[in-house]
Amino acid sequence: MLVSSWEGACAAQADTSASEPILSSKTEVNDSPVQVSFGLAGVWKLGQLCPVRVQLAAELQAAATVIEIQTVDGDGVDAIYRQPLTADSFSRSGVVWIPIRIGRQQPSIEVRLLGNDAQPIYRRLYEGGDLGRGLPSSQPLIVALGSSMGVESLSRSSADGSSATFSTVRLE
Repeated sequence: MLVSSWEGACAAQADTSASEPILSSKTEVNDSPVQVSFGLAGVWKLGQLCPVRVQLAAELQAAATVIEIQTVDGDGVDAIYRQPLTADSFSRSGVVWIPIRIGRQQPSIEVRLLGNDAQPIYRRLYEGGDLGRGLPSSQPLIVALGSSMGVESLSRSSADGSSATFSTVRLE
């Protein structure tokens, strides 16, 4: 499944065989040319929109034309989130945000950068601890800006007598 980008532009899926090198760009970049984080402060909910923060080194910002993020949806079908890149796509620090949906509790997610002619210039597989902490879709999540003021200790009760705790993410 190919999922459209924010602007609704879809393109053909690039050929990304497993034998590709991790970094095949002719441009030499520093030790960590791509930094990726999933969710809000490393927390995401299963099946819900998950912001992916991708920060590129200057060399890759100039070379990359598309970012692809491949994951598996809740039905086990591969989903590719594709975002075309322009000079205006990045913040001053080289960050671009891409919303995806993670469909499995223990997913494998591949991030790819494509250059001219849809040729892969970078790819990396993220698994386990690289992805942060996934919460079940039924787990309540509170996002606090600044101090959380003790909301972590709250619990909620339902009409059937069961109770659940909240998960809290604090953003600074």
